[in-house]
Amino acid sequence: MKPQKEHSVRAYQLLYDLEHILKKIIILTLPLKIKQDPSYSNLVNIIILNNLIPLTQDQLQHLTHTKVTRNNVCHMHPIMIQDLDNLRRVYGLAEKALMRLEHKQEMQSERRQRVYRRKVDNTMRFGS
Repeated sequence: MKPQKEHSVRAYQLLYDLEHILKKIIILTLPLKIKQDPSYSNLVNIIILNNLIPLTQDQLQHLTHTKVTRNNVCHMHPIMIQDLDNLRRVYGLAEKALMRLEHKQEMQSERRQRVYRRKVDNTMRFGS
């Protein structure tokens, strides 16, 4: 396979996974639910405008540039190796952010379960 084609295929795979990660981050952090299927560009805008992932100015530029890369992939324009590297970088940042959020959610859930168990134990011991 030609290098350009390999870059485009790999970029598509990364964009597909990145889009799903961004959706999960939005669902976990924003109280509102995503009612319709937002475009990739809108997902990136939601992430940036609500500061859902703590990013430096440089990282914000990398995230924003993924919209250009996505358009190039979708319109079958050649992808440069730099674009692919940028996607990998942003994917790594988003994946780490999602792992932190999921861990935080697990900890909150465990805390709620412990509080509930204590309430049930106290109710059984001392009555209502």
